[in-house]
Amino acid sequence: MNNKERHELAAWAVGQAKKSGAGDAAVNISRQRRIQIQYRDQKVEQLQESTQNSLSLRIFANHRYSSHTTNDLRKSELQKFIENAVAMTKYLSEDPYRSLPERKYFEGIKEVDLNLVDPDYDNISSARKKELTRKLDELTRRQSDKIITSSSSYWDVHGHSVKHWSNGFKSESEGTVYGINSEVTVKDGEKGRPEGSFSARSRFLNDMPDPEIVAQKAVGNLRDGGAQSPGGTVGRCTL
Repeated sequence: MNNKERHELAAWAVGQAKKSGAGDAAVNISRQRRIQIQYRDQKVEQLQESTQNSLSLRIFANHRYSSHTTNDLRKSELQKFIENAVAMTKYLSEDPYRSLPERKYFEGIKEVDLNLVDPDYDNISSARKKELTRKLDELTRRQSDKIITSSSSYWDVHGHSVKHWSNGFKSESEGTVYGINSEVTVKDGEKGRPEGSFSARSRFLNDMPDPEIVAQKAVGNLRDGGAQSPGGTVGRCTL
């Protein structure tokens, strides 16, 4: 589904909600692509890619409000979904202060590029992402000879959404986010098994901190008193 089709479907859904008895309605249609890679002790444990389309609907009917979400974007199913959503909303308690904003609050708003999309997103290979994760896990294990197990992960999300409200508001947004994370469990004496972790995220992959810094901070949290065990904080750990 391209952007034009999302806008057309959102406008249609708003019309169906009004036709079903809603006073006002707000529709958001989004598409999210997510990639996740995880290494544990220098071996690939997870390699996953998923794409999700969803429609969220907010209903305002007779001073009552409800919100609903579905992943089935077929019009035949959406029509029943919208009709049921409006019907159920009418059984809720009144919420007289819940409403869409007046047009005067958004009329004249200009389209602005907020620089939320990494232009290199589609050019970053799976091999590079996998190697980044493997390297992070390797660097983490180098930080101490007391590490029992390590887990390092990489993820990224590319999302796009369109909004249509019955009061005339329309918008479109797009963005990318990257994240890396390192976790360690170390041996501390005979029984101690403290854990440390550190995460970083960025809109642009090239702005991500060096993997060695993330590895150092994950283990450094143990030295600085951030050690954790299933029973809670256990204090500093000598590495």
